Amino acid sequence: TISRPIHQSIFIDRRRSGTRFITTNEEGTIYIVNLDGNAVKKTIKTFSKNHFFEYSDLDGNGSDEFIFVDGNRLEVYKFNGDPVFSYKFEEEITMRPSLYTFSSNDKKIGVVSDKEREIYLFNNDGQMYTNFPLRGQTLFSIGKFHYGSAGYSLIVGGDDNFLYHYSVK
Repeated sequence: TISRPIHQSIFIDRRRSGTRFITTNEEGTIYIVNLDGNAVKKTIKTFSKNHFFEYSDLDGNGSDEFIFVDGNRLEVYKFNGDPVFSYKFEEEITMRPSLYTFSSNDKKIGVVSDKEREIYLFNNDGQMYTNFPLRGQTLFSIGKFHYGSAGYSLIVGGDDNFLYHYSVK
């Protein structure tokens, strides 16, 4: 039995070697569970029971990364546990990070700091995307409004029930 945080997801990882499930417990220990029930535990470091966890191949190299948001920190690790990058926010992050796919080898991580009323977008190497942070305080969507348009549109909720529309190149 794995004591998972209430807001934690279970990820399905489909590999050539077989399908497996990946999640974390309340301390942030990663559990990799094969369909036959065998489990491997991987501890990178101890996280609080309020951490958020994502699992995705950010750079398209065929190996997924572990993405943690805990308190005011975003931390990304390679599958072997080596750090990729980390970022310290001014305030605690209280919403799950979002992942945005721009191409097969380019995913970005979106983070909302509702207390700062700012949104952040990080490239897969940890660099903050150009012109970020931006004003906003809700989870946000990135997509194309018009077929064939050169850039993307970002829509986010803001103060006084306004929606903000930003152009993301």
